[in-house]
Amino acid sequence: MLRHADIWSAIDKVARDHNFTLSGLAKRAGLDPSAFNRSKRIGPDGRLRFPSLESLARIFDTTGTNPLDFLAQAGVVPSAGGIGARKKLPSLSISDAQLRDAFDNAGKPTGAAWDELAFPDLFDDDAYALIVNGDSLEPLYRDGNVLIVSPHAPARRGDRVILRSIVGRLVAREFVRRLPRHVEVLPLVGDNTIETMDAGGVAFVHRIVWASQ
Repeated sequence: MLRHADIWSAIDKVARDHNFTLSGLAKRAGLDPSAFNRSKRIGPDGRLRFPSLESLARIFDTTGTNPLDFLAQAGVVPSAGGIGARKKLPSLSISDAQLRDAFDNAGKPTGAAWDELAFPDLFDDDAYALIVNGDSLEPLYRDGNVLIVSPHAPARRGDRVILRSIVGRLVAREFVRRLPRHVEVLPLVGDNTIETMDAGGVAFVHRIVWASQ
């Protein structure tokens, strides 16, 4: 699974490999100079803080780092030397994933509509791929982008997730929090108004752990 120390260690390595200080990397990526400082890795309440997906995306864009190489450094996927350790992930377009029988009651892909996509083996045997079709998620995700989704990766505030209602509606959102009676999320595009969904109407919330660009 994603471990706090491994993710930050991978960021430290990217900075060293590209001759940046941590503050220099943050500034070059268009972030606050202190974004990657060690003092920012633990919150005032003592809880571990992870970098946001947006911060990681900016690191990749700034340094040209391959996301798979970064994940390998963090111990999430095999290193390049073992990249042959691949598995076939169930793969389906987001629109077809709206079909009521696309997932079983446990939130696992089911049915003949699913194709297969070769991808480096992940920490989650139930991971699957969704293919973006259409422009509803632009400019964040474009038509043809691949989203790798992990049902078992814990969703934390700020993570991007796939949320499915019990009637089959499938949406991509930014996770805010889950309470006993409702789930709060934010749209990925458009306004920044929190959406509150009745917990009883949510079939699952699965975390997006990787996306092609």
